[in-house]
Amino acid sequence: MTGNVGEFVQDAFDDGFYRFSPVDNPNNAKHSDSGLSHKSVRGGSFSYDADESENFRRDFASQSIIMSDMGLRLAKDH
Repeated sequence: MTGNVGEFVQDAFDDGFYRFSPVDNPNNAKHSDSGLSHKSVRGGSFSYDADESENFRRDFASQSIIMSDMGLRLAKDH
């Protein structure tokens, strides 16, 4: 679904997180209540250039922003 909308994810955005995170299933959600005002956005959207629309792309945006090219995916943990 790359290229539809950028996906807000649960992780708080921290530019240095991946330097010290575990290799398997890195998760920065535990810091989401830390006062960081930006959430991670995964993937690209229709407003990005084709070379910026990879699934592994990471960006950030304010939690309170509303944009037509950002959304979220509803999922249930089992």
